[in-house]
Amino acid sequence: MGIIIRESKDRRSHERIPVNFHVYSKNSGMMIGLAKDLSYKGLFIQTEDEFKPGTKLLLECDLSGAFPVKAYCEVKRIETNGTGEHGIGVEFINIYDSDRAKLQSYIEKSKHTLNSDDYYLSDFADIPDEDLFKKAEVFWQYGLDMASKGYIRYRRPLASPSAHRVIIDDDFTGKKKEMIMMGSNNYLGLTSHPRVMKIAKENIDKYGAGAGSVPLLAGSFDIHRQLEMKLAELKGAEDAIIFPSGYVTNLGSIQALVKSEDLAVIDRLAHASIIDGCMLSTGTFRTFKHSDVGSLENVLKRNKDNFKGKIVIVDGVYSMDGDIAPLRQIAETAHRYGAKVMVDEAHATGVIGDRGKGTPSHFKMKPGEIDIIMGTLSKSLGGIGGFIASTKEVVSYLRYYTRSFFFSSNFPPSVAASVLAAIEVMETDKSLHENLWKNIKYMKESLKSLGFNTGQTESAIIPVMTGDELTQKKMSKRFHEEGIYVNAIPHPAVPKGQERFRFSLMATHTREDIDRTLEVVEKLGREFGIIGRPVSLSVPEDEKYTVREISSKDEIERSVRFSWKVYKDYPAWVPYFLIKDHVKLISNDYFYFRKVYGKRFVVEERGEIVGTVSAFIDNYYNRYHDTNVGFLGFFEALPDKDEAVGLLLAKAGEFLVREGCTEIQGPANGIFGLFGGGLLSSNYGKIPSFLQVYTQPYYHDYFTNAGFGPVKKLLHYTIDLKSPDNVKAIMKYSRESELPDVKIRRMNKSDWANEVRSVVRIFNNSLAQLWGNVPFDADEFIEIADEFKSLIDPEYWLIAESGGEAIGFIGGFPQYASVFRGLNGELKPHKLVTLPLRLRGIREGVLMIMGLMDEFKGRRIGTVLLSRVCEAMIGNGYEKVAGTWVLEDNLGSRRIVENLGGKVDLHWEMYSKIPAISE
Repeated sequence: MGIIIRESKDRRSHERIPVNFHVYSKNSGMMIGLAKDLSYKGLFIQTEDEFKPGTKLLLECDLSGAFPVKAYCEVKRIETNGTGEHGIGVEFINIYDSDRAKLQSYIEKSKHTLNSDDYYLSDFADIPDEDLFKKAEVFWQYGLDMASKGYIRYRRPLASPSAHRVIIDDDFTGKKKEMIMMGSNNYLGLTSHPRVMKIAKENIDKYGAGAGSVPLLAGSFDIHRQLEMKLAELKGAEDAIIFPSGYVTNLGSIQALVKSEDLAVIDRLAHASIIDGCMLSTGTFRTFKHSDVGSLENVLKRNKDNFKGKIVIVDGVYSMDGDIAPLRQIAETAHRYGAKVMVDEAHATGVIGDRGKGTPSHFKMKPGEIDIIMGTLSKSLGGIGGFIASTKEVVSYLRYYTRSFFFSSNFPPSVAASVLAAIEVMETDKSLHENLWKNIKYMKESLKSLGFNTGQTESAIIPVMTGDELTQKKMSKRFHEEGIYVNAIPHPAVPKGQERFRFSLMATHTREDIDRTLEVVEKLGREFGIIGRPVSLSVPEDEKYTVREISSKDEIERSVRFSWKVYKDYPAWVPYFLIKDHVKLISNDYFYFRKVYGKRFVVEERGEIVGTVSAFIDNYYNRYHDTNVGFLGFFEALPDKDEAVGLLLAKAGEFLVREGCTEIQGPANGIFGLFGGGLLSSNYGKIPSFLQVYTQPYYHDYFTNAGFGPVKKLLHYTIDLKSPDNVKAIMKYSRESELPDVKIRRMNKSDWANEVRSVVRIFNNSLAQLWGNVPFDADEFIEIADEFKSLIDPEYWLIAESGGEAIGFIGGFPQYASVFRGLNGELKPHKLVTLPLRLRGIREGVLMIMGLMDEFKGRRIGTVLLSRVCEAMIGNGYEKVAGTWVLEDNLGSRRIVENLGGKVDLHWEMYSKIPAISE
């Protein structure tokens, strides 16, 4: 191993790159400081230690993601770098060639680091790539640049109790730092209350460090049960159940209660755990405008006859804005329509109501007026975990049917004991609640008098709006330097343009703490110009939307690519239609759509698309069904754009009415008979089958607000191929012997045209009379089939023959979601020559289409066809098979799937409207 001697070239001739890693002295083992920029010749170290020029140092540089690099260096100058940080500039003298190689590799990689100023945190949620870890690698580069600039500092480790003042391990200096804590939800300061800590220590000695098992088995202790009974008493309920965290409390309880025929109606600003619980449930969920009781009633009224059970779910205190839900009016409205009410009390318990009893107490509501009360133990109560308080029947049910309860270990008994102690302190020491509200009032009034926008807060959460993320990033660094620990809240936790700092007040904050915080907030507010800056909390009254028709291929492609913006945070969305083909469909230049006449519309806000829809008339459909229907399709829109989408749908409706349509249906995407349509109405966490649509939950509100109502359900079935009962039924029907005159064979792709003509003949005879279908002519069906020929495996495409003539067929595919997500809309299906390489690991099949001539129905031929495809998929290691869709009133097809154990796991709803003539 050789030594590389320093060159004579001046270090300043080498470009510096921003970095962020620790530098240690090899002699003392102590950290010197933080490297802030680096070149091939030397580096700048931010340090509080004093060095003189000419000092020789043996340094160890802790490069992120690499082994340490050792270098013998000389201090050349005491200097300030370009961002105003003071330290020393050192020059490398001797470096081993292996360390030099690591240094060079680090510099080259860092040159390609993303500029974090140009990105939102949400931009990295989904980066489609064949390398699963690509998104993590790109985000790592973003993080390096963030750290090098000292931007938003998350996970600053505490080295003291979470109190009004804390000691942290400052990763940027390597030293301890005292800060005023304005970021903790420890509203009453009970995490470090002497009695709470004493009880926790005593119960560790009594019970040990952990619970050792899930609560349903060996993980429940007497102290856990005592806590549940106390929580029930606190919330005025019959019983309570505890969970290991607040997040899984909402996630599991909603998933357990809201089933396939049920509806959850949630506030648009509901906590992420509520949204995730709804998405993971098999039920349907709708949203209503934030804290708008009129909007809630409209949603309930429109859906009163469409679902069995209904529940309205809101936060008591909203975690980002600090405002309080109008719970009494919400409960009265919900109960009037037969809906239960659930309130999340995470940020309400300990803060509002009689001595912190929460939102129902705040509104002086009686026990039982709220059906389910959810809460956390980790905020005001100073522990960890969550709970549901309700009737004894509901609590008992949740214990057995909430997966996040019985598949998670219980929290330690010592935590249960400390929370019980915290509740006792909260109930007996009224000074805590009084001090908290004195601090809230003083902080809020002071911020407002200084000219800051604090939103509509009514609680211990006080937002200070910055209005953009870059300002927020820069301010976060300055808050840290000034010793104020406050949380930066960027998009997607809040909408773009509503970025903020969230100050959380505590009962234990002193006036000195708050005055110092106000001093810093005012200083930085003036430094960054946010005092008095207007930040929109809603669509301004003078906001102008532009609705216009588009027709050029470039503009239509822009409207298609808008879908990527709508679904960027939704991993269950898959762009099955590729961009070029999607543009051709919308342009009425593809497949059956050449028979269609229509227009494409967009609605824009300041030149940016916020919604788009196609309106079209299918005269062939109208003649066949003797009707006069116009269709809407390919609809996409951003959330919270009610006014804009209303204008968009009205414009599309006006066009259809002018063309003489007396009914409007939709959304219909592509050819209804093959690709279905409608709005997804349940199980939003599941990826729909190959070529089926995925839509946003809030689309239902847009359509109902525009006067549409549900007209038809399309059911999505899944057969579990691992179920012994299902496998038994499949094998029974697959070996059906009562078909002496029927032969079942695989599709012959070498006789493609004739095989497809047989399929279309059967399709037209079997399905064309069903709602929404029209017959195909053979040539147009062949054109469609040609696009997917390379994807067809004859093992999953079977033909039933009688007397040498095809009388039935079935067609299936692997679930290609992972393939098409990777393609990301850029490659046509018929060019997927590398498809076999992409299919590894797929364990789900899809049943695309099935048909049987009328005169052969009732002989179980359809069941046999389906069972043989399922048998083939079982043989290839598939674990389940899903149907694309079945009309709710197509009882024959439903019976076939259900014979083999198929169950409905999601559905779509088609909407219809009879327009007014003036429209």
